[in-house]
Amino acid sequence: MKVFRKYKDEREKNEITRISSIAFWITFWGLLSSIVIKLFIFDLDLIYTATEFIILIVCTIYIVVASYYRGIWDSKTNPGMKTYLLTSLLITLLVSIPISLIYYIRYVGYGITIIDSLRFFAIGFITTLIPMIFAISIFGTLIKRRQRKLADKYADDDTSQEE
Repeated sequence: MKVFRKYKDEREKNEITRISSIAFWITFWGLLSSIVIKLFIFDLDLIYTATEFIILIVCTIYIVVASYYRGIWDSKTNPGMKTYLLTSLLITLLVSIPISLIYYIRYVGYGITIIDSLRFFAIGFITTLIPMIFAISIFGTLIKRRQRKLADKYADDDTSQEE
């Protein structure tokens, strides 16, 4: 019995990829949660989250660069304004709601009212949503351009092999 097989069939490769992908996203969101908890709940300095922050940024940069290089947007959606807006809205809500709640809980003893917290949420929501739409739109446009280049490249390869 071989412990390591050199070649795997397609089903095994897909399962390994799926398992690795799920593990990666658990790690990604776990690191992000750890940073938020340390910074906002435990009120620690940024230096205490430096390792998690660096790993999170490196993973994010890798995902963006690898996705661009391969011309991949997402397996379930296509790049377009509706997708950009929905993705931006979701990310903005995932960032703004916890931060606003933590802000309210932390400073409620200092005279912060629910109105102040909602104002803080609105300002955070707007200042996060606008750059998020801008960044995701640029990335989507670059992905579309890369997909066209890859399609042209492989179309040229197919015609040269047929001759």
